[in-house]
Amino acid sequence: MLPPGHAIVLMVIWLFLFWQRRRGGISLIWCGLALRVFFSLPSIASRLIDGLQTYPALDRAMIANSDVQAIVILSVDRYFNAPEFGGHTAGEQTLVRLRYRAWLHRPTNLPVFLSGGSVKPKRRPLSRIMQSTVEEEFRVPVEAIETSSRNPWENAEMTADLLRERKIDWVLLVTHAWHMPRAVYAFELQGIRTTPAPTYFDTFGSDTSVIIVWLPNLTTARSRTVPARSTNI
Repeated sequence: MLPPGHAIVLMVIWLFLFWQRRRGGISLIWCGLALRVFFSLPSIASRLIDGLQTYPALDRAMIANSDVQAIVILSVDRYFNAPEFGGHTAGEQTLVRLRYRAWLHRPTNLPVFLSGGSVKPKRRPLSRIMQSTVEEEFRVPVEAIETSSRNPWENAEMTADLLRERKIDWVLLVTHAWHMPRAVYAFELQGIRTTPAPTYFDTFGSDTSVIIVWLPNLTTARSRTVPARSTNI
């Protein structure tokens, strides 16, 4: 029922009603088309995502002076059969998180934990792909990985076991800004204290064209121009 699924559901219902009650079917198809256009507007998509971005970006000085014990990064995607890399490698969204982890690691020198398995059993776990990227490309050691989780709830449960083995109960949690509320909730259910370290915010910037944000598009009106805000950690 999430966009654009709800619009597609209306259009499927229309196909059924069209043969029974033509007037009602036509109304539904117009409603479905209007919703498809509405949710494809960058201005609308950005405002919906902004409602999920409830945690502010961290201030680097405060990170360096905190008592956080480790950095945890959640997996998200992979680049399948990358010809230039000779196989699967970290996807675009995963690289965004890994890059921010590298940025956080320098002022803190905290141990790094990676979390992510694979939906398909025979496929290489995402955390192993992330480990290769972190150690070979970013030159940062990884403390431990968990390779069996398939969703954020399992990310939290299985990573919490690794953390407790090392007597760690407070972590910097790295994921996309829009994904952070669910991730924080999952980890806190496991008794792990988290300092949210969100990255890749969707925001409106002063350089965003008014015309573009009101034309249907596949992307939101993203800008990297909004400064980070500080938060107590």
